Amino acid sequence: MINLLPPQEKINLSWEIKKRTAIILWCLAVLFVVFIVLILLASRFYLDGLVECQEVSLRQVESRVKQSEFQDLQAEFGVFDEALLKLDVFYKNKSDFSEILEKVSAILPQDVYLTGISINPLTGPDSSGFLKVAISGFIPSRDELFEFKKKVESQPGIKNVFFPPANWIKPVDIDFSINFNIAK
Repeated sequence: MINLLPPQEKINLSWEIKKRTAIILWCLAVLFVVFIVLILLASRFYLDGLVECQEVSLRQVESRVKQSEFQDLQAEFGVFDEALLKLDVFYKNKSDFSEILEKVSAILPQDVYLTGISINPLTGPDSSGFLKVAISGFIPSRDELFEFKKKVESQPGIKNVFFPPANWIKPVDIDFSINFNIAK
């Protein structure tokens, strides 16, 4: 192809081509930057959504952990409350054995030697407030044993006194035993 244009027009045409090329390149560069910005914004929104989702999951897990820790604490408190309640019941129902021993020793005659004593809580429906006392020992004569029996039976707060018949067989040097209930 033959170019018949004057030189000034050739320069203008060349300049126009360069200008259009530059405009196209700048438009492509601007479009490239716009697409990059759009891609970055889209990825930011996507990542923000992921972060929010993870935060919600984390809050749910934390609340479950807190609930389980709270339930564990409640269970531990329940165990401690139960133990304290048992201790309270024990201390309310405990008997002062030293007072019982004082009462028993006040009843005993001078010449009696004890070989055993047992004090236990009485069980059953008619047992509230009483302890079962079992005493075994040695007494020199049947008369003293009889006096001891009368003294025990006459004491307030003592009931169901039982002397086995074997206590009354020997007239002297008697190994005796006695069972009775005494008020706490």
